This record gives sequence, C-alpha cells and structure tokens, in this order.
Amino acid sequence: ISYTIIPLLFRWFITDRTDKGRPPFTLAILFRTLVYILLAAVLLLVIGTLKGVFIILSLVLKATSRSIYKWFIHKIVKLYVLSCFFMKKKVLHVDLGNKKAVVVSNYQTPLDLLILLSLHEKNILLINNISSTFLSRLLFFIQDLKEYKINGESVSEQVIKQLIAEDYIPVVLCNIFKTDDAVELEHATMLKGLSIIPIVILGTENCLAKNDFVLNRGTVILKQSPTVNSIIELTYVFNEGYKD
Repeated sequence: ISYTIIPLLFRWFITDRTDKGRPPFTLAILFRTLVYILLAAVLLLVIGTLKGVFIILSLVLKATSRSIYKWFIHKIVKLYVLSCFFMKKKVLHVDLGNKKAVVVSNYQTPLDLLILLSLHEKNILLINNISSTFLSRLLFFIQDLKEYKINGESVSEQVIKQLIAEDYIPVVLCNIFKTDDAVELEHATMLKGLSIIPIVILGTENCLAKNDFVLNRGTVILKQSPTVNSIIELTYVFNEGYKD
C-alpha cells in the first residue's frame, strides 16, 4: 500500500496541481480556503436577507434605501477584503472621491470584484460579456438593488451617464491581455466622450487560480492612474501598468 496509495495521493494532491500552476493541497491551504468560503457563505446569506428588506423599503424610500443598502454592502465587502490575510495588498494611490467619471478596470478573478466593491460605496460593477463564475454572478446580483447588464453594445453611454448623474461610479470590467504594443478593450464605443479613471489590478490570479477554488498566499497590486479622455490613452495606461 505504501508503494502505491501514497505516491498516487502525492501525485493527485501535489504534483498534478503544481504542474498546472496551481497551489498544492496542503492542510494549511485547505483550512484557509474552508474558513473563507464559510465566512463568505454567511455574509452572502446576511446580504441576501438585507437586499430583500431594502427592496421592500425601496417601494417607499427609493433613493434613500438604495444609498443605505450600498453603504452596508461597501462596509461588509471592505471588512471581508481586509480579513483576507492571504492577500498582501499593495495600494498605489487609489482615491475615487466624488469624481464624475467612469472607472475601467481589468478582471481576472472574483477577488478583483471584491476589491473594486471595497474601494467606494458608490461603485457599481457593469457586466459585459466576459466569462464569469458563480461567485462573480452572486457579487453582481448583491452589489445593488438594481441590476445592470452590458451585452454587446445594447447598453451604451446612456446607462453610464445615468449612473454618473445619480452620483454613482460606474465600473466597466474589460478583458485585457498583454501584447507587444496593444491592449484589447471590449465595448470601447461606450466610453467615448467620457472621463475615464483606469485602475489596474495585478496578482489576484496568484491568490485564486482560474477555474480553481483554493486560496493561496500572494501579493496584489492596485494602481489608479490619472484620468484619461480617450481609448488610445487608456490603452497606453494599461500597457504601462503591466510593465510597472
């Protein structure tokens, strides 16, 4: 048995995962993952109950109930992100304040969504046709009393400008990949004529690998660049962000 079972277990739990660039199954990693998954499940249950209550309140107090709900979501998500000790966060100048602009950020894992929601209580993530996980869809659902979707170009500047007029900060998530000199941004037409705040998030893929559930230690870098006014400038900023 020692010559068959133990090598097989070592291969399944250690070797196969490291060969795929994923963290191995160790007691420490599995315990950490279990703790944070259970904590997230409890918080989602609480938030789901809160959303039901605030939806009922919104029938009477529309704007007020929405603002209070967003405040609760921001505080809960921020506390959860702060409790994620496996992520060593390095924040390089992030101050959204009350700027009348749209935020554009890259998206790799659900951890990016949590970080973006924790930055400001007015942040509203806008869904485009990028691939999403079950956890991502849950975060999109609980973030606000309303739901916003971007499918192709059916939702364009109108929704973004409406959110800005309501003193909210629309956060457009985009697929970004490094090439020699270019960055591809989906739905770029909706950003024309708007002030854009680029935010680059790096390192979350090391803490939560794609198509995996294990939480690993890693450093996450968050950088806000100066406001730009064109797609060309935005592309340049993201390229420079990756180089830095």
